[in-house]
Amino acid sequence: MENHKFVTRLLALCCLAGVFLLPTARSAQAQVVCPDVPGDLCPNLKAYPAFDLDVVDAGVGGQKLIFSALTWNSGGGPLELFAGEGIPGQTTQKVYQRIFRADGTDPTEVMAGEFEWHPAHAHFHFEDYARYTLQPLEAAGGSFRTGSKTTFCVIDTNRIAHRLPGASKKAVYKWCNDDVQGMSVGWGDQYSSYLVGQEIDITGLGEGIYTLKVEADPMDRIRETNDSDNTSCVLLYIDSAAMTVSVEGDGSCNTASGGITLTASGYKVKGMHTVDLEWSDAAGGDVNLTRDGDPITDLDGVDYTKNDGAYTDNIGIRGAGSYTYQACETGLTPECSNPAMVVF
Repeated sequence: MENHKFVTRLLALCCLAGVFLLPTARSAQAQVVCPDVPGDLCPNLKAYPAFDLDVVDAGVGGQKLIFSALTWNSGGGPLELFAGEGIPGQTTQKVYQRIFRADGTDPTEVMAGEFEWHPAHAHFHFEDYARYTLQPLEAAGGSFRTGSKTTFCVIDTNRIAHRLPGASKKAVYKWCNDDVQGMSVGWGDQYSSYLVGQEIDITGLGEGIYTLKVEADPMDRIRETNDSDNTSCVLLYIDSAAMTVSVEGDGSCNTASGGITLTASGYKVKGMHTVDLEWSDAAGGDVNLTRDGDPITDLDGVDYTKNDGAYTDNIGIRGAGSYTYQACETGLTPECSNPAMVVF
């Protein structure tokens, strides 16, 4: 599986060039939430918490934090981006988002930003797709840092949620074509820690606790069904001098919550994805379990509720996949656990 993912991403590297991630604030302009027109099948971007974390030598006495990042589409339709007309006097061209229609009529097309064209490589890359930020929480001498990431070629690399309505069984957006890129329903795009740009410079950073955030579409240029779930966060303890990093506590950035702690351990049974879940400190006893934001159901289709602190999720699919779990107390104002992610 790892070799397959490496080859897939290696082939996609042809479309990566330039630096674009800037420490600017998320756009304050009025958000336009999909669907603009009833019947539009809009995408919805979600970001997994950063994983595969490590501190490595950056040369000349420096250090950098490296990590993997994965964003995926949980919406009703694919994210499809296509190149439009060139911009006079610039090396960029407009990029449009194509929003498909439930009735099969002509899709809605809206401007979504810019592509940078590279004639030597005959490809384009999409600007301002994601941003990585590291912020001190309890760290003397800590400072705000941002990642500098090559612009993204958005493709299908990981099958995430095959049961979603409209989810594709196979990758549709496989390559960095010269005019179209995108992400299918239920699929994600993973950038692994070994790739250039999957890093934040932490040279001279004070030892302590930090939050690492992965934010999809930070400039609000992509039309989605929900803009509020684009950011993930993980709590880290970093010692740059010792070149170590570890997840702090349960990894939850909501330090005031305390509450439930959830762990997830993934393995395969006869090739099928299986995850053991364990949780503790649920004040109300009963919890509701979710996978990728959807309730875990038993064979009768009933929402799974259990208070004994353990459950095995027999997902029943093969190949690559990623899942994020949470355990939330029952009630009108439930306390939820940290997100726990498993990658196959």
